[in-house]
Amino acid sequence: MNNLSICILALNEERNIKALLESVKDLSDDIVIVIDDQTTDHTANIAKTYTDKVIIRAHDDNFHKNKQYTLEQAKYDWVLWMDGDETIELELAREIKQVLENPQFEAYKIPRKNMMFGRWIEHTGWYPDYQIRLFQKSKTRFPCKRIHEDPQIDEGDEEIGLLKNHLIHQNYNSISHFLEKLNKYTSNDALYYQKEKKLSDKDLVIKPMEEFCKRLLMWKGYKDGSYGLMLSQLQAIYELVVMAKIQELNQFDSATKQLDPKLVNKWMKEAFRIWRWWYFEDKIRKSNNPL
Repeated sequence: MNNLSICILALNEERNIKALLESVKDLSDDIVIVIDDQTTDHTANIAKTYTDKVIIRAHDDNFHKNKQYTLEQAKYDWVLWMDGDETIELELAREIKQVLENPQFEAYKIPRKNMMFGRWIEHTGWYPDYQIRLFQKSKTRFPCKRIHEDPQIDEGDEEIGLLKNHLIHQNYNSISHFLEKLNKYTSNDALYYQKEKKLSDKDLVIKPMEEFCKRLLMWKGYKDGSYGLMLSQLQAIYELVVMAKIQELNQFDSATKQLDPKLVNKWMKEAFRIWRWWYFEDKIRKSNNPL
């Protein structure tokens, strides 16, 4: 086997952990699984049938701190990081073995297929969704600053390679699952951006519209059909909820007591112009590149 450790942080992943471990078991003799102590299912029992390095760790809302702890338990310098709801394609396992025979970079990004509501979402900003997952732990760390962050490569070693084959991510299995994570993630993002973002009432109208247009038109969410439309709307709602929670954290100190309907109408017209701009931009792209 390659001198490769596989690191996993898991919370209530009994429905996914076996498939994950089956997909990576032939890649490494060092599989480290740290399980959040808020886990209430059989994740740990399943994990122990594949590795003796199963560690129960106290919950931290900033779970990247536990990710960093997991890395520190790895036996080897080269690490493949996996989330508890992911698997790897057989072709990716072969590619990783080949790359590690003569690595050209300190880290590699891996494309990821996101499965949502029972299907692969190929557009809407969810593909190729490159993730830094194969790296040397001696030159990599998690910044532990926000909910969505990549591992940070040491300065001077930032050149990152790209692999061709895929991680498979069982992302959101239902709308309720999406909304459950939305509530958690927006709270973390609101805390992160609280002091950085100065919000206006206009932002509450314009920014969700920008997100919707970006996902549905710029990132071709329409090619994912109803799924793309729903996800574009849900991501727009995500932006709105982050801003609303920032207002709440600031005790609504910038909230206006009354709005002028004429002003709101002006913002709505601007939001519609954003839609038209992206719509015609997409048509121009299609005419220049029919494929």
